Amino acid sequence: MKTWSSILPFVALLLPALIAADCDDFTFTGQGGSDGATEPYPSSFPVSASINCTTSLASQDGGKNDKCEFHHYNMGLVVHPTINLTTINNSTRDDIFALVKDKASSAADTDFNTTIVVNYTAHTQELSVGQAGHVGFTPYLRCWEGVVSDCDDDDDDDDVDVDEDTAVRVCGLIWLGGTEGLSPGLQEYRGEENFVSSNVDEDANGDLQPSYDSVAGQAIVTQGDDGAAINENHEVQ
Repeated sequence: MKTWSSILPFVALLLPALIAADCDDFTFTGQGGSDGATEPYPSSFPVSASINCTTSLASQDGGKNDKCEFHHYNMGLVVHPTINLTTINNSTRDDIFALVKDKASSAADTDFNTTIVVNYTAHTQELSVGQAGHVGFTPYLRCWEGVVSDCDDDDDDDDVDVDEDTAVRVCGLIWLGGTEGLSPGLQEYRGEENFVSSNVDEDANGDLQPSYDSVAGQAIVTQGDDGAAINENHEVQ
C-alpha cells in the first residue's frame, strides 16, 4: 500500500513550478518591442454634466443662443495601470511594473504608480444646440508585451504566484512632457476629449466626478523594489 508521503513528492514533480516574481529579465514580444505601443484606456471618464442642449437652455446661458455651458472644476479621475495577470499580489504586480520600466526604452514618461488620481478640468467649453450627452476624456496608455525570466526562487514568501516565462502585458498612463517631475496634483497626462451622445431628457446639471481635493488622498505612489507604497498623505500602505 502506497502512503501519501511516498506519493506527494512524485505529484509535486508534475505540477508547474510557481515562483515569486523576483525576476531580473523581461523579453519584449509585442508590437513596438521595447518602445511599446500606445492605446486608449479601457474606459472613458465623463468630465461634464449630462446635457440636452436645447435652444431654450442655450438662451439661459448668457444669451448664447446656440451654445450650452457646463460647470468647469478640478475633478479627480481615479486611474490604475493595467496588467493581464489577475491572481498576483500587490508586491508581485509592482515588481513586474518596475522590471518593465527598467527594461523599456520609452518608459521614462510612463506612470506605473498603483493608484493615480488625475487632476483634470475639461477643455471643451460648451455644447452646441442639438447635442445631448456629455464630454468624455479617455487617457492614453503605453503598453508592453513580453515574458519574464531569470526569476529567483529564494523568496520565503508563501505568495508564490507567477510561472517562469509567464507572458505579461502591462500598460501605464503617459505623462505630458515635462510634468512627470511635478507634484501629483500638477502632473498632466495624454488623452483625448470627445462628445459622448446619450439620451438625456433635460439638463442633469450635476457634476459626474468628485472634486480632486476630495479623492487626492487615494493616490498610491509605488516606492522602490520592495513594493512599499505611500499615499499623498505620506502614509505607508
